[in-house]
Amino acid sequence: LFSAWVVGRLDEIPAETRKDAIERFQALQEWWMSQDWHSQRTQVVLNDGEVVAVADLIAESGYDVGLWDVKNTAQIETTHPLQIGGCLELYEATYGIRPKRCGVIHVTQPKGKPARVKVVEYEPLVVLSEWRIVRDFWTLVQRRRG
Repeated sequence: LFSAWVVGRLDEIPAETRKDAIERFQALQEWWMSQDWHSQRTQVVLNDGEVVAVADLIAESGYDVGLWDVKNTAQIETTHPLQIGGCLELYEATYGIRPKRCGVIHVTQPKGKPARVKVVEYEPLVVLSEWRIVRDFWTLVQRRRG
């Protein structure tokens, strides 16, 4: 719902949408309206010729580009920063610039409580470096197998 709505492609919420999904979507809408992003793209395919990923949200404010992953989960996993780091590298390979901001837009709704949105922002150089360590190790393993 959010990906379509934020780029103007959602006319109405489908009738079969679960109530909790609507509540989470509405929390995201409210949060989004408080942001100062003037340009956004969703479900952006990133590719460096070897690895392909999809970034949930690329948002711009002034000269800053932000790369964001929307997670609708109880908790953020320890691997999510690696995913963001991979997307940063692929964004740079695809567009020639590195986003200055990145992170997870975490939507959660504990049982019996209202949905809430929390942004977990990461330091781009840190998550990019961690991703590159993992990717380099994977490349080494592939080379040794071959």
